[in-house]
Amino acid sequence: MVRNWNSRVKVGDTVVTVGDWCCHGAERGIPGSKTKSQSWEALLNGKVIHVLGNHDRNNGTKAGFDLATVCLAGHACVVRHRPIKDGDDACRMPEGYNIMIHGHVHTAWRIKWIEGFLHINVGVDVNKYAPVRQDELIRIIERELKKGPP
Repeated sequence: MVRNWNSRVKVGDTVVTVGDWCCHGAERGIPGSKTKSQSWEALLNGKVIHVLGNHDRNNGTKAGFDLATVCLAGHACVVRHRPIKDGDDACRMPEGYNIMIHGHVHTAWRIKWIEGFLHINVGVDVNKYAPVRQDELIRIIERELKKGPP
């Protein structure tokens, strides 16, 4: 994954992660791993900004956000670990936003419309274990908005 990251991210780039940054332990991680977040970050190109996930509590991930907003080619997007309507962690879309960029669902799906909102799963497990570039996100957003919800 370090090689995949560094092949897509330049030294001056900024990457926003969508949580579960470097899980360790029996659940979705490397059992017995003691490697902390900062050790992995030191191997990677670019500046990392974390949106925290449900497995980021005890892995040394530096402070992050629960939710962020970004504008991609004029499209207002919410960046969050979990999609809306995810079990007991349901969240409402902030007013004026209709696109959610997230992780958490692993290989369940990559693109989905939920309650009229476009959701894009940028988790590494559905993206060849590499970060998704901004230009790729913009192409996905524009294609899916053109098609509209099913």
